Amino acid sequence: MPVRLRLTAALAVVALLPSVARGDTISYRQPPQAIADVYHAPALPATIVSPTHDTLAVVTPLRYPPIADLARPMLRIAGLRVDPATNGPHHAVAFTSLALVRVANGESTTVGLPPNARVTAMRFSPDGAHFALANATPDGTDLYLGTTATAALVRAPGVKLNGLFGDPFAWMPGGTHSSSAPSRAPARRRMRPSSRVDRSCKKPAAKRAKS
Repeated sequence: MPVRLRLTAALAVVALLPSVARGDTISYRQPPQAIADVYHAPALPATIVSPTHDTLAVVTPLRYPPIADLARPMLRIAGLRVDPATNGPHHAVAFTSLALVRVANGESTTVGLPPNARVTAMRFSPDGAHFALANATPDGTDLYLGTTATAALVRAPGVKLNGLFGDPFAWMPGGTHSSSAPSRAPARRRMRPSSRVDRSCKKPAAKRAKS
């Protein structure tokens, strides 16, 4: 190696030594408080109008999902990103709070959602008297049914939804029953196939062609 190249390489190594030595002491850097306040400002709410136009559903979107949500297992199938636990899209758009507002007088009633709610769908019944929502959990997507007048909410027992292809449920025309897209996943999934290739196995020797 020429002397000039050796000298350049030595200088590069010396320049990197201080940064390597400081690697253990560098902490996660925070922005100035003014910038942090902008990013941590409450997200703008979204609204869903009931079919009778007398009630608004005001929802708070999940602005910054935690790392635990983003790090959930994901399956890539035919261009889709599937969360195998919820049987829905990976990192689906969700909201974390829900309030019902009367249009006539502006009275607001908070709906008691389950802890750590990740509501991925919410629909009023055709008559506006009821509403339904889908809540994604680590054990699947649950169906909840509510009463608009009282904001009472109950979980439909034994129902798991599949929201991968559009709405996971729909209201029947009468407004008293809803139909859902049930999850077809078995109670116990098989272990997913490994993507690693075992390179320790030797290839079979090629057979010689007979002359």
